[in-house]
Parts: sequence; structure tokens; C-alpha cells
Amino acid sequence: MANLRGKIARSRKIYQCHKCHHQTSLTAGNLFHGTKLALTQWFLAIFLLTQRKQSLSALQLSRDLGVNYDTVWRMKHKLMQVMLERGRQDTLGDRIEIDDAYLGGEMPGRRGRGAYTRPLSSPPLRRRRTAGR
Repeated sequence: MANLRGKIARSRKIYQCHKCHHQTSLTAGNLFHGTKLALTQWFLAIFLLTQRKQSLSALQLSRDLGVNYDTVWRMKHKLMQVMLERGRQDTLGDRIEIDDAYLGGEMPGRRGRGAYTRPLSSPPLRRRRTAGR
């Protein structure tokens, strides 16, 4: 069994392997590599960007975080790029069924598909293959 012990260099917040003396940090080789912002700022930005229905401007995000606009602009673009790349990996496969539904209560006027004032929602549904199909 391998020795999983290591030590933390307190001055630079890096981890060092006990056997090979390889040094690494929590932010090495990922989205946060080379950042001077605290990770809590990054996580708050991720939360604010993902929990809104509409897009969040970089100016509003800079106000919410209390960080310079240029810094937030770069941060937002990095996050959007990662989300785009991640979204390309997750493609729907197999059999996909789509159905439409109208959201909201009763409204005066036309009914059914002619009701232009109601928002139309059509979420995709992925069906798993069952034995015999």
C-alpha cells in the first residue's frame, strides 16, 4: 500500500509528497490556476451566475463581489467557457421525446395552441431503453 502522507508548506499553501517531494497546490491545473482572488469569491461568482434565470452582467457581478470590473469580466468569461465545454460533452442520446405544456392559470381569450399570451414550455425527456424495445 502506498504511503499517502505528505506535508503542507505553510508559507505558500502548497502540498508536498512525502516520497517524491512533488509540490502542488489546490488551484494547480484547473480553472482557478494562477488566480489572486480568494476561492470564496470564485464560488460566490459561480453561485450567482448559475442561480439566475437571466444572464448576469459583469458590471452587476463586480458590484455584488466588490471586485474590479476587468477582473470580474475575465472571471465570468472563464466560467462561461468551462460551462460551454462541459455542455458539449453531455449530449442527449438514445430516444428523446419532447412534449409541450402551457404554464400558468386560466386566462381569458383563446384556448390551447392559440393562447399566445401563455408561456410555452417544452423540456426534453430522455427515455432509457427497456428490455424488449
